[in-house]
Amino acid sequence: MTSSRAAAEAPSEHPSTGTATTPVSREGLGALVVALAVLWQGIGTGVVGHVVAPEHSVLTTATAFLVAAVVGVAGWQLDGLRRGGRPQAAPLLARIGLRDLLLVNGVTAGAFGLFYIAATLIAPTAASVLEVGIGPVVVLLVTWRAVRHRAAAWVHPLLVLALSGTTATMILVEASRAGGDAGRLLLGTLLCLAAGICAVGVLLVSKVMASRGILAWEISAVRFHLVWVLGLALTVPGAVEAGLSAGELAGIVLVGAAAIAGPILLLQWGVTLAKTLHAALLLACLPAVVLAADLVLGASFPLLVVAGVVGIVLVSVFSTVRDRRQAAG
Repeated sequence: MTSSRAAAEAPSEHPSTGTATTPVSREGLGALVVALAVLWQGIGTGVVGHVVAPEHSVLTTATAFLVAAVVGVAGWQLDGLRRGGRPQAAPLLARIGLRDLLLVNGVTAGAFGLFYIAATLIAPTAASVLEVGIGPVVVLLVTWRAVRHRAAAWVHPLLVLALSGTTATMILVEASRAGGDAGRLLLGTLLCLAAGICAVGVLLVSKVMASRGILAWEISAVRFHLVWVLGLALTVPGAVEAGLSAGELAGIVLVGAAAIAGPILLLQWGVTLAKTLHAALLLACLPAVVLAADLVLGASFPLLVVAGVVGIVLVSVFSTVRDRRQAAG
C-alpha cells in the first residue's frame, strides 16, 4: 500500500493521453483540465438545481452516470481501435485487478451517495463545502508515510480546511437557530466528511491506476457502473409510479449528460495527469463555482458565506499556481 500511495503523488511515467510529455508539463496540463472540469461541473450543478425538480435530482444524477459509463466504454473502444488494437473486456479487467475495480466503483458510489444523503439533512451549500474542503488535508494524511511532506506543504490545505469549516459552520449555526434538529445536522456533517474521504479515494485510486499504465478512458469504462445501477434501482420505481413521460425523461437525460456526465469524464482525465494534491485543491473551488452560478440565476447568500468560498478559491488557486511555477523552475 505504501508504494501505491507514493505512486499517487509521484508523476506517472505513462502518458495517459498517449502523447510524449514530460512529467512537469503533464501535471500542468492535468491541473488545467481539472480546473476546466470544476468550472463546467459547478455551472452544470447550478443549472441542474434550477431546471430539474428536486424529486428528480437523484434520477438525473443516476442517468448521468449511466451516460458517463456508456461514453467511457465507447471512448475506450475507439481509443483502442485508433491505436490499432481490438479492446476486449477480459484483458482490461485483468490489468485493473479485482481489488482496484471494486475500490474505484465503491469510492465513486460512496462520494456521490453519501453526499446526496447528507444534502437531505443539512444545507447543500454546507454539504458541498465540507465534502471538498477536507480533500487536500486528507490527501496529505493518506500519502504522508510514503512521501513525508514538508511542513510548508500543510499550510494551504489546512487553510482551505479552516475556511471550509468556518463557512459550513456559519450555515449550520443559522440552520440550528432556525429550528434545525441538532442530530440531523451532526449526522449530515459526518456523512459529508465520509463523502469527502471517498472523493479523495477516487483521486488516489485513479492516480495509482494511471501510474500502472491504465488510461483515463479505461478507468471511465469501469468506474461508474455501481453508482448508476444503485441510483436507477432507487429512482426508477418512483419515476414509473409518478408517470414520468418520455419527454420528461429525455430532458433529464440530456441535462444530466451535459451538466454532470461531461465534466465528470473531463475530470477523470485531469486527475490521471495532475498531481493529486493539486486536483484536491482545485476541487475545493467547486462550491464557489456553484454559488456563483446560483447568484447569476437569482439566488442570494449571506456575505460571510460568499467571502468564505472566495477565500477558498484564492488559497487553492494560489497554492496550485505557485507549486506549478516552482516545478517548472
